[in-house]
Amino acid sequence: IPFSEMRLLPGVVRAHGPKACLRRARADLFVRWIDEAIDAFAPDIAHIHSSTHWAHAAALRCIERGIPFVATLHGINATNPACGDDVIENERAFLATAAASASAITAVSGGTARLMAEIEPALAGRVKVVANGSTLEACPESAPETRKRYGISDNARIMTCIGSVGETKNQAMVIEAFARLCKETRAACRLMIVGRDVSGGRVEEVAHRLGVSDEVIFTGNVSSQEVARILSAATLNVVASKSEGFGLSVIEAMRAGVPSLVYEGI
Repeated sequence: IPFSEMRLLPGVVRAHGPKACLRRARADLFVRWIDEAIDAFAPDIAHIHSSTHWAHAAALRCIERGIPFVATLHGINATNPACGDDVIENERAFLATAAASASAITAVSGGTARLMAEIEPALAGRVKVVANGSTLEACPESAPETRKRYGISDNARIMTCIGSVGETKNQAMVIEAFARLCKETRAACRLMIVGRDVSGGRVEEVAHRLGVSDEVIFTGNVSSQEVARILSAATLNVVASKSEGFGLSVIEAMRAGVPSLVYEGI
């Protein structure tokens, strides 16, 4: 979004902070897009998959325009250390709006539904759990080729951590835990961090600092087909996010017959 379109007053920026103002400006622009979409498609219902500033703005616009909407949450920002206070406060406001006005409210896991009701008590007993699905096809025949491509021996055990690499997915903690394994165990394993880096290299720096960079493989952004090939060779999938519900990587690992290690209650 061009900065020139945001029309932010310097005094507002100083009072509320640049990030909050940028998010609000983007939400305002998103409302304009929502109006254009409503005018163009005349929808019978809208499906809002988030609790961000622009998602809340979309919900409020749907109410103003008389468009019923369904709200779906894939996780809770309040448990995400990467989210600021303004994001968390907006989530609370969005859940209150959804409780008052949404035609239906869903979550991808029972843990997410429980946390939604803790934040907004009016949602208790009203959130339906609809788990994610996946069309990813398992390809066990590709395991030897995958190991060869990443320089992994035939007998090494592979742990995967799949998703955007940053604070939300908590890969740094996985690397720290991996580094605590005894040297012999680490030598028999490889940890594959699969996904686009949104941390500016900070997560990879953790592996270097802890001396495990030779045993941790960063694949970068890969296709869904490559994710399937990597899972075909994996022994264990690790999901360390504390804010997301029943994530796609868990389902993708299940389709490949790979168990996942996750936090309880999400």
